[in-house]
Formats: sequence, structure tokens, C-alpha cells
Amino acid sequence: MSSSNVVRVERDGELASVIVHNPPVNTITAAVRSGLAEALDQIQASSDVRGVLLLCEGNTFFSGADIGEFSGPPKEEEYRALFNGYEALNIPVVAAMHGNVMGGGLELALACHYRVAAAGTRFAMPEVTLGIIPGAGGTQRMPRLIGADQALEMIISARPVDAARGRELGFIDEIIEGELRTGAMAYLRSLVSAGKRPRRTSEMTVPAASATPEVFERRREQARKLYPNRNAAQVAIDVVQAAIRLPFQQGLEYETERVNECKQSAESKGAVHVFFAERETRRIPGLPETVKARPIQSAGVIGAGTMGSGIAVCFANAGISVTLLDADEQGLSRGLASVEKI
Repeated sequence: MSSSNVVRVERDGELASVIVHNPPVNTITAAVRSGLAEALDQIQASSDVRGVLLLCEGNTFFSGADIGEFSGPPKEEEYRALFNGYEALNIPVVAAMHGNVMGGGLELALACHYRVAAAGTRFAMPEVTLGIIPGAGGTQRMPRLIGADQALEMIISARPVDAARGRELGFIDEIIEGELRTGAMAYLRSLVSAGKRPRRTSEMTVPAASATPEVFERRREQARKLYPNRNAAQVAIDVVQAAIRLPFQQGLEYETERVNECKQSAESKGAVHVFFAERETRRIPGLPETVKARPIQSAGVIGAGTMGSGIAVCFANAGISVTLLDADEQGLSRGLASVEKI
């Protein structure tokens, strides 16, 4: 079975693998969405498929949505229909993840029935740092899986968690040791053999103890401290609260309404501008793509003051041997003490 040039469907007996290859980081572009929709149609038309594995080739599972689309027409309805389509399948769907699973990539995994990951895989919902909120079901599915409090911790802090923490929280079912596709296929086969049915996140409810007024007020205070004079994190809290009071589909529609409101804000437009501007600074005009950076094995930092000791730590954290120099022993001692403190 085949699909688009970035998505293909392969069969292993009664099991189907939907495989995505969209280098460098498997961004969920329009071509990927089209390929996933075509793959979904193929699976729905195949009466002998009893389980589905979703995975990506290359360095990572889906790294997120296509940020370049933010300035164009809203795409949330398209994401919603696609993700809901996979969730609605009447056979088990397993997401097999590796690398850095961010934003829309994690939201697609939440729409799958089961989730496995390679050890060391990292997960994050970084949308508030772009002045928006998760807009592909994350505000409605994640609270149902791990509770509103922990879902808001991921959304507001935007900090990645690893696979082990994901399993503790409850959005990862199994950590795969060894080759991911082989292990994930064995996991899917075991589900099918045991007669396991789809386990739809949309049919779950948010645990009441995780969604008290005290929880939401504490998270609002956290958002005020982390993002003074910014609004996206507060909007995210509004929409997670809606997961308690609204039916799932209405919650998704409310999420769409609020994320598109955020996209029009100066906060989001500025953050997206910075996102692309920072990446542009990595390109040196006139330098051919074939030129490779020389390996750096050691570094020296002259001056052990606040800035110098901080730079030394950056080198050390990158695994580079670093020598810190200062004009006198007293300055060097202060610098080394600063390094130890950091």
C-alpha cells in the first residue's frame, strides 16, 4: 500500500504501519496532513486491518505544526478532522515516538489510542512561548489523560518532559527498549492478540481532584509570574477549564476560537517574528551550504567575572574542555565559585 511522497502505508499481515518521512524534523505540513488523510482513507477501506502503528522516520517523531502557516487562513478545523479521524478508527492505533515530540506532534499522539516511546524521547507543549495555545486538541485531550493540573504545568511552563516522566504522568503507556519500530509493532500485536479495543481520549473525563478552583488559581498566579503583560497562558487556562464543563467536540471548537484569537495578537505576531529571526541568524550570507563547522574540542575564556564564568559554564555544559583565565588569583577564585554556584 502506498500514499503520498511523504507518507506511506506498509502492511505486516493484519497490521498496518503509517510511516511519515518529511525531513528534517517531520513538521506537520499541508503535504503531511494530506498524506495522513489519504492513509486514513486506505485503512478505513481495508476490512482486514486489525491494528495501526503511526511512526516517523529520521531523527524525530512529528516536531510540531508548520509555524509558517500561522499568518495564513486558520487550519485548526483541518487538524481537528484529521486527528478525530484517527481517534474514531475501530481498531487500536498506536503512536510510536522518538526524538523531540512537540506541540501538534504530541497532540496527534494524544488522539491515538495508545502511545509508546523510545527511552529519552522528549515531549513539550511550547505554544505559549509563541503567544498562542495548543490548538489541535491538546487543551482537551491532555487534561483527560493526566489531569488538568499536570496538563497546565506542561502548557504553562513549556518545559520538556522525558519518556520516563511521561509514563509517570500517564500519557505514555510503554517505553520501548531497542529498535523502536520492532518494539512498537510487538506492542501493537500484543494489544490485538489480547482483544484490546480503541481507548479514545475523547471519551475520558478530567479527574475532578485535578481541576479544583484552587488548582486553577495557583496556575493563574504561575502564569502571571512567568509571563507578565502577556495573555496566552491565561487563555490556555480558560480553555483547559472548558474541558470540564463542555462536551469534547464543543471543547475543541472553543479551543479553535481562542487559538485563532491569540494568533491575531501583537504578542503572538512578535513571538513568531522572533522565532524565525533567530533561525535566520544561523545562516551566514555567502557561505555555501557545503561548508561544515570545524570541531571545537577546547575553549579559553579570558576574564572570570559574571559574564566570563557564565560563558565557561556554557562550554562545559556542551561537553567542551574550558580554561578560565583571570588577571589575579582573587578574581579567578570568585569566578570558580560562581561556576560552582551555577
